[in-house]
Order: sequence, then C-alpha cells, then structure tokens
Amino acid sequence: MKFLNSIAAAAALAAAIASCANAEVKAGETLYGTVLKQVSVSGDLSHKDGRLLPTNAIEVLEVKDGVVKFSITGYQNPKAPNVIYFTPKARIIAVAFSKQAKFQSESLGEEDGFNKVKITAYTDEG
Repeated sequence: MKFLNSIAAAAALAAAIASCANAEVKAGETLYGTVLKQVSVSGDLSHKDGRLLPTNAIEVLEVKDGVVKFSITGYQNPKAPNVIYFTPKARIIAVAFSKQAKFQSESLGEEDGFNKVKITAYTDEG
C-alpha cells in the first residue's frame, strides 16, 4: 500500500510541476528554479554573465518580453566575490558570476566572515 501511495504522490507532484511550468511569471512572486539558468547583469540576455543554480529562491521584480528581472539574497565570501552562496555555513552556490562580470550588490550585513548581499540580475522566462 505504501508503494501505491508513493506512486500517487509522485504522479501528483509531476502534474503540479507541469502545470507550474506553463504558468505565467509575475512580478512580486517568489520562484524556485528547477534547472540551471544563464543570467545577465543587464537586460541583454545575449551576454551571459553567470549562472543561477537550481532550488534557490528568487524574487521576481519585473517581467518584460520574456526577460525576468529578479533579486536573490545570499552570502558572499570576500575572497571570492563573484560567487553568492545560499548560506555562510556550507558551500551551496546560489549564483556564480564570471570574474569579468560587473554586478551590483546591496550589503545587508555580515555573518561568519561572509557578507550578506542582495543582487539583481536577469534571466529568461522559460
């Protein structure tokens, strides 16, 4: 019986994910990525400045012509400022920018030797 319940739960989860994949993205929503996404520090998505890793929460700020402007809060190691971590306690990467990327970050304080920051970037709606 547990096996059948697990199958039913998996089927329900798959259906929910499929319906979310077709949903319209709106400003003000908090979304969690399920795939690796290319990001840009400008609205020009042809210039790839970094990657947003799956499972990290982003706040949608604006959606225009298939381009999503978002913000994400995380932790920045002063020795590797181009990587934003989910937590200062483990190496769980949220966003990784190329070393040449010139992204803006808002300082939100310090914790365990890491800077807590909020960054804004762009990705595609898909």
